[in-house]
Amino acid sequence: MSHRGAVRAAGPTVRPLINGAVHVAWMSDESGISGGACDDDPGRAARRALGEYVQHVSHVSAAGALPLLADPGTLPRVEPAALRQAGSPPCHWVAGTGMRDGAATAVPAQAVFLGWDPPPPEERWCVQTSAGTGAGTDPRRARTAALLEVIERHVLARGWRTGDIRFEDLDHLHDSVLPAGLLSGLRDHEVRLRTVRVAGPCPDIVLALLHRTGGTALTCGAAARGDTADAVRHAVYEAVAARLALGARPSSSLQSRDRDRGHAVAAAGPAHLDFVESRIVGRGALRRAPAGPAALLDAADALFERQPVEVRLPSLDGHVVRRVVCHGSEVFEPLTPPSHLPCPVV
Repeated sequence: MSHRGAVRAAGPTVRPLINGAVHVAWMSDESGISGGACDDDPGRAARRALGEYVQHVSHVSAAGALPLLADPGTLPRVEPAALRQAGSPPCHWVAGTGMRDGAATAVPAQAVFLGWDPPPPEERWCVQTSAGTGAGTDPRRARTAALLEVIERHVLARGWRTGDIRFEDLDHLHDSVLPAGLLSGLRDHEVRLRTVRVAGPCPDIVLALLHRTGGTALTCGAAARGDTADAVRHAVYEAVAARLALGARPSSSLQSRDRDRGHAVAAAGPAHLDFVESRIVGRGALRRAPAGPAALLDAADALFERQPVEVRLPSLDGHVVRRVVCHGSEVFEPLTPPSHLPCPVV
């Protein structure tokens, strides 16, 4: 089913940053829904900001467009482990499609909808990992983006919570993959850049950390890509955008509501930097691996030991939007006990 709509905001505003080494794009509407991106190319920054905005609008509007199932009947279910351990309390569902076998599969509505309060007696819990959303001009692009996000989120959040994660140092690659003007601009502002890659997984999962001396004023970005250089750039640009967003993003009722519900990312600091530094196992090299839907589906299968489920969200402004859910060993709040050091990018 396709639910099409129109963009409710003016096109992205694009501004040069750090002497034109990168460009930041931003757009928002009256309801407070927004999208932003940073890139070395202004056109790409604008397209990515539009894609993020469309993704957010579609995600919020899905609750009014997709039918709710109080009882999925005989449909196979993707039931989170934490939900089962809590005694399978009342839960509403939506229908998705198995990405391997194409079979109709029920997934929790709370894993799909954004800014949505379930009807009683269901209690609200916050999805932290094992679900990702992607927007693109065709289904393949949207599916690829969603799979990359769910892999990134799951690996980082689970590794951060358990401590069972190792990183490879990528700082020696900065000069070869990042704009020289960006690197010199960061040095001029006394901002340090640290990039690491999660050891082992494919696609590459890169974490970028921008901070001042001692790990203060830390902002982070992360990206999963098949190509190391591409992953480094996306993670660094996300960290730059996050740094700007600390003071530039307008407050809104939607953002405030999500913060109150526990969606906001905890402020990072020296302890997060120490967490990473204590888990460095060596230096990483540039590499490239397939990162199309088929390869990513194999990677998700290996991580979750079950096929991901795809849910079609409302289309918007020529963009297809997909939500991919891979439940099994993910983290939920408040069903999962809180971590003493929250993951800074999920």
